[in-house]
Amino acid sequence: MIDTAHLRAALNATAFRPQDWPQALETCRIALGATLVGVIRLYEDGGDLLGPPERTEAHLDAYRAGGWCANDPRAAAISSLKTGRIYTDACLLPETTRASSDFYRDFALRQDVPHMACWRAEDASDEPLFFSVTFGASHGPLRAQERAALEAIKEQATAALALSRAIQFTQEQGALNGLDM
Repeated sequence: MIDTAHLRAALNATAFRPQDWPQALETCRIALGATLVGVIRLYEDGGDLLGPPERTEAHLDAYRAGGWCANDPRAAAISSLKTGRIYTDACLLPETTRASSDFYRDFALRQDVPHMACWRAEDASDEPLFFSVTFGASHGPLRAQERAALEAIKEQATAALALSRAIQFTQEQGALNGLDM
């Protein structure tokens, strides 16, 4: 059984400490038995992945080096997600696309992230944010207990991220205003 109360408490505390997000996401990764848990911010020519630096940097470097943003069927599908629902690869893409996709046969297998669950996060910014939970090949697709855990923490995580980003924005604006003075 996944201890969602512990995860909710970790996310709650992180809402007020934006610098702690990488550790909170790592806590979620361990509890869920996932390969990688992060928050994705997509934009025109790529994206960023918030998570523990030791896990996300190599992953992002390989993604960018391979030019996968242009060839990633997940990235194309994820941008049209609606809020309030957890999506898996099976929801996003037909099995034939996944079976024939270079992204799945190459990058996803090499990075051991062939299975994903995600949801769209909304906050005051205009940039779409997505919580992404990826599972390795040996784990397989999202299981019922993991889906239940994600459903239990989804709203808490989304609200915590929105508050955290607002605090971070306010701190940055305060620093810029201080420099202007």
